[in-house]
Amino acid sequence: MDALVELEFLHEFASSLDTLLSEAAARPKSELPPLSESLSIVALDRADLYGEVFPPFVHEAFLISSIVFLDRQFRTYAEGLRRALPTTLRLNELAGSTLDRFRLFCETVSGVDLQLTSENWQDLDGLVSLRNCFIHAGGVLEGSRDRKPCEHFIRKHGTPEIRDGQIVPSTKTSGLVLRILTETVEKIYAAALRRFPERGGASAL
Repeated sequence: MDALVELEFLHEFASSLDTLLSEAAARPKSELPPLSESLSIVALDRADLYGEVFPPFVHEAFLISSIVFLDRQFRTYAEGLRRALPTTLRLNELAGSTLDRFRLFCETVSGVDLQLTSENWQDLDGLVSLRNCFIHAGGVLEGSRDRKPCEHFIRKHGTPEIRDGQIVPSTKTSGLVLRILTETVEKIYAAALRRFPERGGASAL
């Protein structure tokens, strides 16, 4: 499936960036050009920049990209259902959050049992809330409308970290994001196979 191939791309993207940053941080200082005056305020040298400063930004970007992927999958999946069933209703015509609209369209409008547990939905809501906190509040929890679901997700999984009230994602966070997305994609396309066995399930979408 295209979705699983895209997940492989995301996995390779995350692991490659970690490797590149680690290799850059491990290079001898003599091989690295000095930092500009403005950057030297936040890092001692380039090794410090690659090893300490850049990784959280990389994993923040990865999490945001992963939710973009999830949103695209939901829209593609719902459009496939709309074409396979006698309905003219579209996903964006429903009210609520992205998750609420997707769940309503699949389970109520289309009669597809996604078999995503309440825990699955909570994890997805946590990821979306983390994305929202990064985009709308720069990852700062204080005053963020997404604070409670973010804190619940972090307590449950032990990642990302919270430092001085700010969310700090890491390699562990990106690995967790991939596991949640993979389980979600596998479940929703297995649901399509059960709903449309005569059409080859996912290929029908």
